[in-house]
Amino acid sequence: MLQFRSSQFELLDRGLARDYASRLAAKIRTEEAEERIRVSAGAGWTQVKHLPFEQLLAMVECGLQRVRRYHLEDPADIDAFITLMFSFAPNFDMSPGIHQILTSEDIADADRMDLIAETITEGEWESAVRAYDASAWHQH
Repeated sequence: MLQFRSSQFELLDRGLARDYASRLAAKIRTEEAEERIRVSAGAGWTQVKHLPFEQLLAMVECGLQRVRRYHLEDPADIDAFITLMFSFAPNFDMSPGIHQILTSEDIADADRMDLIAETITEGEWESAVRAYDASAWHQH
């Protein structure tokens, strides 16, 4: 009988996570190509399509670390979260109304991203953009 050690499962998990991040980075490069982002404090704005793929991949992986804080598991929710990072701000999740939804124990994890889409006002999204913190791309 074939048996796996826990270290083998960890390697498999890391490989699967890297594969998922790569696919998501490719999707972001295609669907968010025109989005303008800052990759670090003091840096100018650049379009997603101009980022080297490895840099984009690192940013997506950082986003996946942020997602884990909120216990989002549905791939559509994870994709939506990462997309919002590129569309608005890498730290959009710290905007008060959004953060409240993402951390509320009264809201099921599976309902959080839908609730954000349904209830967050244009003003709150604008506030998230004004609070853009490029260092969030590098916080793990």
